[in-house]
Amino acid sequence: MRMRWLYKQVILPTLSYSCFVWIHRIDETAYLLGALKKVQKLATQQITGVFRSTPHITLDTVAGIIPIDVLLCFNATKTSIRLKLENNWKGNYTLSKKIVSNAHYRDQHFNKLKIPNQTDLFDKISSTALPTKKFNIYLTMQTSIPQENSIDIYTDGPYLKGLNQVGVGFAVYRNKAVISEHSLSLGTMATINQCEMIAIKEAA
Repeated sequence: MRMRWLYKQVILPTLSYSCFVWIHRIDETAYLLGALKKVQKLATQQITGVFRSTPHITLDTVAGIIPIDVLLCFNATKTSIRLKLENNWKGNYTLSKKIVSNAHYRDQHFNKLKIPNQTDLFDKISSTALPTKKFNIYLTMQTSIPQENSIDIYTDGPYLKGLNQVGVGFAVYRNKAVISEHSLSLGTMATINQCEMIAIKEAA
């Protein structure tokens, strides 16, 4: 599980960075596509633990990972659609007698796919409007156990240094007495924010 997360969140985005610019080269250069598939096969072997002789497509299926050439083409297509919808598509295909821009290959791909003019298939990130702050936050420091006839909950998401793990814990107080307390290990991959949110959820 850890290797699958590492590959999809770290290695794969690095391999596919700016693939819109160079995606057409994998159709022209067998070595480039072979190198990309080799990296993905190394990852899927670690994820699945199968024999080295297992075919690429079988490893991708078992590991639940899209074949590298299909994923690159998909990401490049989404970028191309965004550029077209925003009228930033450049039509100057021929850069020299021997060099043709990637836009030429993208147009050929569009014609094969017959993508409609109105589509949600693009990689544009929608802008988020933040409302104007119309409130104030006041924090008071509490130095002792709550007063009588009250219920208070304390949560924390500590890092267990000796075990190299993170976890969460909470305690519920009523009338100055602990009525419930619990701790939970979250392995090694959880973030601080995830620990805090899980602690609050479990305590509630």
